[in-house]
Amino acid sequence: MTDCLDEAVASGQLQPSRARSIAGYLVLRSAGVPQGATRTAYELEGECRRLGLSFSLTESPERRVDVSAVLDQCLAPQVWR
Repeated sequence: MTDCLDEAVASGQLQPSRARSIAGYLVLRSAGVPQGATRTAYELEGECRRLGLSFSLTESPERRVDVSAVLDQCLAPQVWR
């Protein structure tokens, strides 16, 4: 997670303060800490997806999916030959 956020900040894709928000969101959500407004959580989840960071599709910790990796595998050229 930190490498991805560091790259996004270095490339100008994210401001450092937003990277901190995303990191905090991921850590606190994984600990089950309430995330406040639904809209804010949706915005942070969207940024996580755009950055290729994992997020939970359900609140169950044993059902985590790296959506970016799944889509990359599904869209790989060798799959469609």
